Amino acid sequence: MHAASSKLGCSLINAGLPRSVSGARRQHPPRREAVTATAPTVERSGSEQKLSSRIPSQFETIQIAGITMTTPSHNRPMPDLSTIKGVLFDVDGTLTDSDPLHFKAFQDILTQYNYKGYNNGEPISREFFDEHISGGHNILLSKFLWPDRDQEWRDNFSDEKEALFRKYADSVLERVPGLTEFIAWIDERGLKKAAVTNAPRENARVMLAALGLGEYFDIVVLGEESARPKPHPDPYQDALKALGLQPHEAIICEDSPSGTAAGVAAEVPVVGILTSQAKERMLKAGVSLTVTDYHQLVERAKADVAKHQNGAIPNGHT
Repeated sequence: MHAASSKLGCSLINAGLPRSVSGARRQHPPRREAVTATAPTVERSGSEQKLSSRIPSQFETIQIAGITMTTPSHNRPMPDLSTIKGVLFDVDGTLTDSDPLHFKAFQDILTQYNYKGYNNGEPISREFFDEHISGGHNILLSKFLWPDRDQEWRDNFSDEKEALFRKYADSVLERVPGLTEFIAWIDERGLKKAAVTNAPRENARVMLAALGLGEYFDIVVLGEESARPKPHPDPYQDALKALGLQPHEAIICEDSPSGTAAGVAAEVPVVGILTSQAKERMLKAGVSLTVTDYHQLVERAKADVAKHQNGAIPNGHT
């Protein structure tokens, strides 16, 4: 098992979860200027914020939990993987296909528990989950789902939903196919690595431990401890700063449009892992490459390295 790097000042807490770079926990992101938005499928209004990126001159938009995110009309090119110095991973849906468990937890808590008045008691659809919930941060999601409730009530909802998810996830999580081979390639190249997640701390601890990755990453960044969670770029920018990397020196592995928008805004090329989302939706969000699992990414990485086999092979730290 790869221990967390002491060079980055990351101590291990909570049974192997490296400390977030952001310091003390922030319960809520700063209040942002909001305008009215209407979500499809369920007739409720929520807040809408525009996420900007400094790179493209033309944008398209994609909505997650009532937030309109701007995405580039031209996706950033995928770099030569023999030249990168680090890999940043989302957790939910990226390291493990956990979205089905989150979907079940949302369905059940909205129909069977104390919150069954939502959507006239009808279960949410998988399409609604994929389009408006997957990859989102709990504060934003709960406000989207329950715009007329106060934040304390929404926090209780989120806490109960996450406890239900952890109950479902116990002992059933598995690595996305090819992940073991990809992290072996990362270690062979001596690359830096971070987990960057919107999941609550306890969820992150449970998932990483279940996957045998509790002490693997150099740093774990929690969206709730950054100034703003994904889809804003702050968590990925925090990870880059902690690892001492520039955006062009890393890639991001993501499975959701929300996380992809965060990576694009952080100016880092994003690989879309198609565990749950459609390829077209991830491309619209701005990914540089889509793969069905990590086997394809390993093949791409080894092919890039092989291009240099007759000369000096660029190492991640040269």
